[in-house]
Amino acid sequence: MTNCHESLTQLLHRVQLHHTTAEVEALTARAAREGLSHVAFLHAFVEQEASYREQRRFERLLRESRLPREKTLAQLDLGQFGPVLAQQIERLQSGAFLAQAANVIAVGKPGTGKIHPTHCPDWYECSAFGTD
Repeated sequence: MTNCHESLTQLLHRVQLHHTTAEVEALTARAAREGLSHVAFLHAFVEQEASYREQRRFERLLRESRLPREKTLAQLDLGQFGPVLAQQIERLQSGAFLAQAANVIAVGKPGTGKIHPTHCPDWYECSAFGTD
């Protein structure tokens, strides 16, 4: 069995399934415990790798965006904006503009607070990627 396990580990590395390689023992134990079929095991295996890759992609894109991590939507004081603008920001927080593939442009004088609502990583985590 060890030979088979070592061979599987090498094959997974060759096809660049590095994360799943580390989890293969736990996954095979779960399959044996739950009596998973081969198809169910393969599904769980691929689903785990896909989830890992999606998370890594999200982290990479967020890092590459250079968005300031210290700004969050919870810190945004909507009271500093007028009622119409505050309502528009709340609508933007729903992420509906993403489903419509609509652009959002923040226009105003310097120092009026355009950057904070448009650079909050919360929007990208919750709205754009649906991980809320």
